[in-house]
Amino acid sequence: MNCWDKFNCEMKDVCPAYPDHGAHCARVAGTLCQGKEQVMMSRKIEGCNTCEFYNSDDYDHTFKGFVRIDNSQKKEAEEVKAAKDAIIDIDSKIDVLLDLHQDGLISKDKLSARIDKLNQEKEQMLKDA
Repeated sequence: MNCWDKFNCEMKDVCPAYPDHGAHCARVAGTLCQGKEQVMMSRKIEGCNTCEFYNSDDYDHTFKGFVRIDNSQKKEAEEVKAAKDAIIDIDSKIDVLLDLHQDGLISKDKLSARIDKLNQEKEQMLKDA
């Protein structure tokens, strides 16, 4: 079992422990425990000592060594999350436009033009990602 499974963590994709170190997350610098980045290892270990997962049989206490994750991985994961959020935002705007059209508040021509522009933005984001 991994820590994100135990806590049903939604931030796992941007956590340095993901995807290979969730069973021994206490040894990973900069993890996102309870949604907060654990910058100082001395304070992180204090938290780990009281952690339900760390103190369970699910935690891999046999793992030896300290894992340092390259910050570029974390930055890349943050950029991917930001891109996903931006795409979701565009899709939400398209839904609003469709609702406005359905309610007769926006013409078909204006709807098409605005949706085309939003889809172009989305395509550009996907190319840049």
